Amino acid sequence: MNAVHLPPLLNSGDKPRFSFPSSAPEPSDLQLSCCPMPIYTARKTVPSTPSDGTRTEPTYLVKVLTTSPTRHELTWQETLLPERFTTIKGPIPCHDVVGQVVAVNGEFSESPTFSIGDCVFGLIDFDRDGAAAEYTIVKESEIAQIPARPEGWEGGQKEWEEMLATVPLSALTAWQALFRYGELQEPLIPASTSNIEETTRSISKTGPDSTLIKRSINVLITGAAGGVGLLTIQLLNIARCSQVGVRVNITAICSKRHAATVKQLGADHVLTYDANAPSNQFESMFAPDTTYDLILDLVGPSLLTKLLNLYHASCSFLNPLTGKIVSIAAPLDISTPAFPSMNAKEIQNLQSRFKFFVVKPDAGQLGKIGALIAVGQIRGFVDRVFPLEQGKEAMEECERRGRKAAGKVVIRVGLSE
Repeated sequence: MNAVHLPPLLNSGDKPRFSFPSSAPEPSDLQLSCCPMPIYTARKTVPSTPSDGTRTEPTYLVKVLTTSPTRHELTWQETLLPERFTTIKGPIPCHDVVGQVVAVNGEFSESPTFSIGDCVFGLIDFDRDGAAAEYTIVKESEIAQIPARPEGWEGGQKEWEEMLATVPLSALTAWQALFRYGELQEPLIPASTSNIEETTRSISKTGPDSTLIKRSINVLITGAAGGVGLLTIQLLNIARCSQVGVRVNITAICSKRHAATVKQLGADHVLTYDANAPSNQFESMFAPDTTYDLILDLVGPSLLTKLLNLYHASCSFLNPLTGKIVSIAAPLDISTPAFPSMNAKEIQNLQSRFKFFVVKPDAGQLGKIGALIAVGQIRGFVDRVFPLEQGKEAMEECERRGRKAAGKVVIRVGLSE
């Protein structure tokens, strides 16, 4: 099979050229070559429990249709594990996958959910090969059935598969940030898509009943126009309709060029910045009495630390009782130089309210996300599509544009049958 991968070892026993964190590869180091198929064994006729009593989940050989690279993924610790480099190939990137099941693999103690021919989408865990290849192995806990195209979808199946490639990593990150670590209430997912459509249509017409509002939750999202940010706004916009007695106010920070898109997707307030303007542009961004119950940091210290230093003294920027910060970008630097305007007690208090996490594959959450996609409530956004043969160029484009585009780079690998 053809695959895009980092360079292999020259000789067995050699150390890889790349290592975490001191020697990271560049997109230009990626290679395209013909590699062996992923190792799998034929499906057993019935589930079986290994002799040692361990329980194993079904895994699948999937023909890849589309995938999407992620910025900086070549530098991740999981990508650069030494055991992932062999004399045949190095790690294969791109962990979002849309594909078609072609085989059910190995011994398993649970009956498989999917059959040969099923189309699935999902997030492959980061310590295994990704989907920048014609075939890949996925676990049942990583995938869900791809949603049907909603009424009104303007493209065809090809465009649908490309859009879906932008969803798993970004949407699962948004879901876990909001509902697991942010502890907000999940949106209601009725059993049938017709019920979802009826419920959301009713909510969109009436909005939350103001007579039942007992309190407000103010949420701030930085980097709101990125792949994760756009799905975070959409999910939060739907979820707030399920919050009984609570009004959720969404404030988003993004560049001026994407403000209209972010507003259209559901942000109540959009605060814009100019990347070429001086850093003091943030000094007048927020009102003196601004207080947030949840800050979702999708950018990192370059913006978050600046905001916390600027505003902590003039207002309760983070709710002093219940406020929390959830970050997908980086752990909090709790050193005094990072927060010169705070004393040790204030920094310690800030640390206790901060949570950094790395997204995990979750088939159950992905199924709920797929149900919302099927009725047109959320969607991903595609910036550019490259063929597998230009996988290196796709990763270079992903790194080059950074957060400048309000969509993701997609790689078209194969066609559905």
